[in-house]
Amino acid sequence: MTDKCIIALNGLPVGVSKYSWNIGVELFQEFDNQDIKDADISVSTILEKSGSYFGLDIVINGKLSLVCDRCLQDLQYPVEEKILLSCKFGQESSDTQSLQEGEREIFYIALSAEELDLRQIIYDYILLSLPIQRVHPEGQCDSKMLSYLNGGNLIQDNVVDNSPFSKLKGLLDNDNIN
Repeated sequence: MTDKCIIALNGLPVGVSKYSWNIGVELFQEFDNQDIKDADISVSTILEKSGSYFGLDIVINGKLSLVCDRCLQDLQYPVEEKILLSCKFGQESSDTQSLQEGEREIFYIALSAEELDLRQIIYDYILLSLPIQRVHPEGQCDSKMLSYLNGGNLIQDNVVDNSPFSKLKGLLDNDNIN
């Protein structure tokens, strides 16, 4: 995995260069991420070099295997991201303007850099694409696990008969207000 998502800058020709990598769970293990159980991600990168300017168009497609927050079973989650970056040599200045919609994000690299390591950027964008609550679509969770969450009663059509909370269900209805 050490050579994946790394572009050598020395000898990089002016113009357009294309790169592609397949990423597995190893990338997430490098960053000590235990939430991602498996990964099958393809990364396609188009790098445009013009003088000291680098423009990067990165497309990420694939799927991740996560744990469902509700039933704790495996959940396959699709990932589709497009990242537009402008790389500049030097240090980030304090007068950096905010980016407008559709503009490229500015990425600074050291003047002495010999390679462009995209692993952190790709990792971050994949994680940012995930929802906060990771659950199966309605009705696809493990029913046995859902019954344990419901105190041993199966959930059917969102009706729970023997729950101690079912008595509180109508408490705040307009008919019960005195």
